[in-house]
Amino acid sequence: MTWPASLALLDAPSLNAEQLGASPTVLVFFSIDCPYCRRHNQRLSALALQTSSLRVLGAALDSDGDALRRYRDTQRLRFAITPGAQALREKVTARRVIPFTAVIAPSGRFLERIPGEMSESDILGLARWVTTGA
Repeated sequence: MTWPASLALLDAPSLNAEQLGASPTVLVFFSIDCPYCRRHNQRLSALALQTSSLRVLGAALDSDGDALRRYRDTQRLRFAITPGAQALREKVTARRVIPFTAVIAPSGRFLERIPGEMSESDILGLARWVTTGA
């Protein structure tokens, strides 16, 4: 996968392609109206707190910044979110399932693509990509 030249983040500086390719990334596509996404994102937030060597990035299909901020704050999410991520989604999958999680190596190679909600132990298991030379 080729990262975009710049990826806007909610309430944080944009990331450029070089920054995005600096470490393995867990990228999750979600909607704020999806109850499965809420549980999934809570588990990803725990992963983000567990390891700083693996970037967790939320790709919201929603574009309303105020609604995303409320969602992030009420859910106490601890990972960066990019709003309006439909174009990014097209680079990752044609599937319309949410949540949809992809693990991307620094090289841009997809390590995993996982449709649907994952269990807590499965999500925490994604940390293995830091130690397996992703």
